[in-house]
Amino acid sequence: MNSCSMDYVIGIRHNIHICNWVKMPENEEILIDKTNMGPPSAKLFLYLSIEFLIAIAISCFISILGLIKSLLPKPPRDLNGNVVLIVGAASTLGTSLVDEFAKRGCSVVCVDEVNDSVQQIASDLQSRYTDLKEDTETSQEKQDELRKNPKITAYQCNLLNHNGIHDIAKKVKNEIGGIDILVTCVGAAGQDIFDTANTTLMSHYWTILAFLPSMLDRERVHIVGVTPVVSNEDAYIGSRTAIASTYCFLHLTMNLICN
Repeated sequence: MNSCSMDYVIGIRHNIHICNWVKMPENEEILIDKTNMGPPSAKLFLYLSIEFLIAIAISCFISILGLIKSLLPKPPRDLNGNVVLIVGAASTLGTSLVDEFAKRGCSVVCVDEVNDSVQQIASDLQSRYTDLKEDTETSQEKQDELRKNPKITAYQCNLLNHNGIHDIAKKVKNEIGGIDILVTCVGAAGQDIFDTANTTLMSHYWTILAFLPSMLDRERVHIVGVTPVVSNEDAYIGSRTAIASTYCFLHLTMNLICN
């Protein structure tokens, strides 16, 4: 049988097959059967189309669920057992915050300049919500006890003295332990620009510096800054703006550290 180019006609059992002889670099010959190299069958195309449609349907369903979840309001965080420290607890707004946190089962630490007022607030809320127990446990046992039986304590502190704020921070750490939520509720209007800046701005700033290092060891912490009075005085408005900027900078810094 003679060959023309590289094509051969081979007859086997009266069947005609068209084959190619492909020469390899090593001068080896491989027989390639062209009879089975046709287009994909309709059944295979149908299966692939069904799988593709199922994948699209699942993706759309997951996207719709994500959109619905983003529109729904997030459930409030369970604050039961958290330790909350409120600076400026004797103010009207501060007293309301102490009451609300105590209702939610938090152990509240009240700090203010007026000792009689802050002690009275702590005593009233303590008798209303919890039973005060003696602290004879270790530091870890104190934390476990506070989460099971929250209590309300009070400390007197001069909020214009940064050394006094640092001393209170050390005392709270030794007697209470770490805190989960820090609320600075300090501010006063009707003063000159220097007193307003010291009372409204610097009290927030020194409080954050004093308590933030001990809060970094906690799993989750919150720092909230509010001013308890409203005023149109330029010095007071400027101090409030500076407080907002301080908390924004703190937020950005903590994000960089944590990430």
